[in-house]
Amino acid sequence: MAALSGNRLVRIDSFTSEITSHLLTNVRVVKQFLDVGIGIEGNEGREGTITFRP
Repeated sequence: MAALSGNRLVRIDSFTSEITSHLLTNVRVVKQFLDVGIGIEGNEGREGTITFRP
């Protein structure tokens, strides 16, 4: 789900059926290059939610 404040995107929540080591690695790499907050709720090998904040 995306949250808007005026015309500005403030948060995106995305559901995943499995948090994998590949996903966790990609999150670490993205954080190295972009000024974005990424949070993961859940445990590796299980379903979870990924939250993006610009």
